[in-house]
Amino acid sequence: MIIKKHVRRIASIVMASVMLMSVTSCNLRAFRSKIISDPITPQELARLMITAINNKKNAPDVYSSIPEVQRDGLSYSYFIQYVDIMSRISGENGDISAFRMLSDEEVSAVTEYQDNSFYGNLIGVEFLYESEDADPVYIIMSEDSSGMAYLSEEWITESIDIYNYGEHYFQLIYEPNLEGLFTLLRPGLDELFTDDAVNNMAQEYIDYYRLRVRTPREEFHIVTLLPEHMCIEIPETVNSRGSRVLSHYVDFYLSDDSYDIEDILPSEPDLSLLTVSGSDTDVEVTCGEDYTSSQLYSMLGDITGYTFYYESSGLLSISYGGMVMIFETEEYVDNDSWSGQLISIRIVNGLPFSIGQDIYVGMDKMTLLEIYPFLFQDGSEESSESETENDVVNQGDITIELRDSSVRYEIELSFDQNDCITMIKIEKE
Repeated sequence: MIIKKHVRRIASIVMASVMLMSVTSCNLRAFRSKIISDPITPQELARLMITAINNKKNAPDVYSSIPEVQRDGLSYSYFIQYVDIMSRISGENGDISAFRMLSDEEVSAVTEYQDNSFYGNLIGVEFLYESEDADPVYIIMSEDSSGMAYLSEEWITESIDIYNYGEHYFQLIYEPNLEGLFTLLRPGLDELFTDDAVNNMAQEYIDYYRLRVRTPREEFHIVTLLPEHMCIEIPETVNSRGSRVLSHYVDFYLSDDSYDIEDILPSEPDLSLLTVSGSDTDVEVTCGEDYTSSQLYSMLGDITGYTFYYESSGLLSISYGGMVMIFETEEYVDNDSWSGQLISIRIVNGLPFSIGQDIYVGMDKMTLLEIYPFLFQDGSEESSESETENDVVNQGDITIELRDSSVRYEIELSFDQNDCITMIKIEKE
């Protein structure tokens, strides 16, 4: 799952395409004093909508002033809800002072190349504000084959539905309601996620928003609102060390009559993934650490595999009970007298070695996800913030990139056809 790119403001606006207007110039009382029968132009419909969005008290009059044929069956209650939502989005920029009609190419980009067939031919309006730094806000209207503009009932009601779904998600997190959040998340996850894994995921969401999110919920910013996609920006969250303020994005998608939630949490750097422990031995070796031959052999005892020194590269390879370790030597006398840094570990079988929170060869994916429920998330969004990054290469192999200070490591897990781990590899990059 990846964060969608957000449409930014067009840098230059052709003056001829800008429809400047005074919102207050729309005389609603005069408009309502006559029987509305003739359709109004897209520009007039846009002006009416802006009148309501700038001041929600005007919404009832605006609804009555739109010819019924141009409401497309949209109920009064849904119209009021839509105005409330758009007022929240637009209000962050102040009052709308003007607007412009979008080109067909701009409409396609703003609507994420939505197929027009279901909602009619889409036409778009960009709101303009006194501040040139205001975030872009749009409303999308429809146009029938005769060229008449109208408010699509489907577009508006489905936009409201996805908005309400997102509000419900955040409400469950902030209550907090662990059981309700579990129920919301469960349908969007496949059978690899056991109930325990989903429950752990729900708890991690609650903990993240309680400990790491600084922005009050009512100040979350709606970046995109479409019938099939809503993106929320949370302007201020702190990283795992509390040393840097970051933006966080949450996406909601409509898919097959249900919603998918894309809320990728930046993972805590789990340095225990760099350490190999033996349950039946005293082995505890960590990738990136320095060792001498005497230190290592005091843990391993007699080497049960092989020891081989590559003179040209200065690398020393030691095999022990199904685990292969490679050292970058600083000093080498012979296989019994050396010192160096452990830069690679590979576990394939043999003695019961494990890393992290007891990850071992033979573990199945279901059990793994109960421990690390966000392992299949693509954390590239946070890659520049020195957090742990989880990057799923494919369903057969998982690669986890981990940073310890300025040093990067790569942990690779390979699986067989039964979704059981066949190999664990740790490398210093």
